[in-house]
Amino acid sequence: MRKVISGLAILLLLVSCSGRKSLSPLDYLKYMENTENGLMKIVTVGSYEYRIQFAPPEYLADRQFCKEMEQGMMEGYKKRMQEMKGHIFFLINIYPRNTSQQSINERITENAGATQRVMYYQQQAAGDIVLKAGTYEQVPATYVYEDNYGLSPYNTIVVGFTGDYGKEDLQLIFNDRYTHTPLIKAGFSKDELSVLPEISVKTN
Repeated sequence: MRKVISGLAILLLLVSCSGRKSLSPLDYLKYMENTENGLMKIVTVGSYEYRIQFAPPEYLADRQFCKEMEQGMMEGYKKRMQEMKGHIFFLINIYPRNTSQQSINERITENAGATQRVMYYQQQAAGDIVLKAGTYEQVPATYVYEDNYGLSPYNTIVVGFTGDYGKEDLQLIFNDRYTHTPLIKAGFSKDELSVLPEISVKTN
């Protein structure tokens, strides 16, 4: 016998029930971006800080459609999830050291190198990034560089790989030849990845 449950809200689970905590779209983003949860790593080397965010499709789709999802509108989220199916992603936000802490020569070099920076990150950096999953190593399947041209304090690399997550320890390795920073590493354990929260959305 089919039962119809009526009420002011219905909880729609976007991933299979597994005993993991369920969070609203906004709280999910906060959880993912909290360094205490192990899904965003900060690596500081020399004059630069690299903030490396583990970004499954749920995270990227939630970031794009969070406002709509909070209002129960799921069309955009579902379409974006379908487009990213079979991939995992990482965001690499590159922060230069605070300009107030830079020497005059460092500032001149940074400004003069803007064109070279964009050329390297747009055309070459993808070849300097690999993902290790257990003993297996793979190169990026997708890659985008977002240069903020001084409008925000950082520039962003979005790099994607084919495959699943939660079954192996993952390690992202970036040999940044523009900043001369080799072997930037961010590790994500399968234990951290296996307990990712679910996203829940209330619909009227």
